[in-house]
Amino acid sequence: MTPVLRPARPEETDAIIDFLHTHMKSSWKRERWARVFDQRWVRPERGPPDLGHVVEEGGKILGYCGLTNADRRINGRWERSGSVGSLYLHKSLRGQGLGRALMVNACASPGLTITVIGTGEGSRPLMGPAGCKLLDRDRFIWRRQGGALPKGVRIFTDASAFGPLLTDDQRQMLADHDGLGIVPVVLDSPSGLCLAVFWVQVKGDDVSYWDAVHVSNGPVFAAYGQALADALLPADAKAVLTADRRYLPPDTDGEVEVFGDNYWYKSDTLDRSQVDLMYTEILLLKLKLS
Repeated sequence: MTPVLRPARPEETDAIIDFLHTHMKSSWKRERWARVFDQRWVRPERGPPDLGHVVEEGGKILGYCGLTNADRRINGRWERSGSVGSLYLHKSLRGQGLGRALMVNACASPGLTITVIGTGEGSRPLMGPAGCKLLDRDRFIWRRQGGALPKGVRIFTDASAFGPLLTDDQRQMLADHDGLGIVPVVLDSPSGLCLAVFWVQVKGDDVSYWDAVHVSNGPVFAAYGQALADALLPADAKAVLTADRRYLPPDTDGEVEVFGDNYWYKSDTLDRSQVDLMYTEILLLKLKLS
């Protein structure tokens, strides 16, 4: 039989979850795989979510490239994003170009900003044909030095205090992530205001990484990254504060750490610096790390 490549249908969710659980990673329970289909931020009036594409042969799903969608407002404009949360092709169908076709078709929706975070070596050759560009390959790192806040700088970690400083879009973004474990911080400085949202996780040799998953003002963050590290990082634990290169000005200097896997994106409407790890990527981080 000839394999058929086509869009995934909503009624196939259970079958796709079974396929991913059985063939891609059986150690993950079905409930965990179901998070790939968490479309909680899709607004019905903006159309149904793009679920990605499947490869079907003989009535069975034997390949899937899935998208987790979200609608959000950026600078007063609605944007829809789609994060690639899974890509798997059954071994019996490999070597026919179907893996490449899955990725190309999943990334083909017009007006959809695509992110592919943490691609393994085997997936990297698929990015160019799918129209994806390099989003980032490294991050800047700050370590606690115990210094005092620079003159005129205030750092807020209490939403009740910094809420009035934010735009409507920023307040909505934080409300959308209530209960998802993010750490929002506002830095007020003589150079301007910056909302930074952190995702804290332990990596490697028990080092706590305060990874910036959103940065509203790159120049301010770069100028006061050390102040943020001194104010936020615990004194009695191994910890670093990080921000991906794309968030910050090109002339930013400092300690750099290279990712294990590159980040990619495709967008007709957003600049690289606007492509953050909020919404769909927060959900997928919880999938990967839980």
